[in-house]
Amino acid sequence: MVWGEENRKQRQGSFARRLVKVWVFGCAIPLALVELLFLTQFYRINSRQVEESITSELNRISRELTDLMDNMKMLSWLLEADGTVGKNLNIYLEEKDTAERAELLIYIREQIANYEVANPSVANLTYLYIPEGQDKCVKINQTSLANGELPMEEDFLCNWENMTFYGPHQSKSKVGPYPCISMLRKYRTLAAYGEVYIYVESGFRYLESLDLNNVADMDGVF
Repeated sequence: MVWGEENRKQRQGSFARRLVKVWVFGCAIPLALVELLFLTQFYRINSRQVEESITSELNRISRELTDLMDNMKMLSWLLEADGTVGKNLNIYLEEKDTAERAELLIYIREQIANYEVANPSVANLTYLYIPEGQDKCVKINQTSLANGELPMEEDFLCNWENMTFYGPHQSKSKVGPYPCISMLRKYRTLAAYGEVYIYVESGFRYLESLDLNNVADMDGVF
């Protein structure tokens, strides 16, 4: 009798183990595999969406920075020797008559002011003049809000044609500090008088409007 009871218990235990095996191999493992496949697919979709978002954001910033640098180039050309304003600078420096010089300077200042108003992405267009034998810059158009200093070499960004770009760095504007990109190019003539540079900055807080911090925040994605 005892033996029969033990045999019955063994059969029940064996049946229970078979049920567990059937559940593990028939239900639990397939469910786990389905969940794993789902998570893998979700990760792939999410990664693709993040990659597309990052690519789109980088392309947007690239386009806007390219447009900004093109605009800085175009306006600086107007201040060049053969530009609308720049052709008067040579006359201004060579002119001996004080009244005539004053009139030329007023024209140069007014034209530069008009350019800045019409192009808010650009600011502080400045003629920087280093007289022969001197080291210190002099602002020719004194109405410029730039402080009249050359960009620092540590802020060098890139060379493009005959222009050098710097930044992002703090603006040299008297309005106050804000991040900007600046550009410097040499005026092509007037070597006999010393060195003349054309200095241009991106507009007041214009760089901040591009949301460049979004690129820095992308570090967290990786």
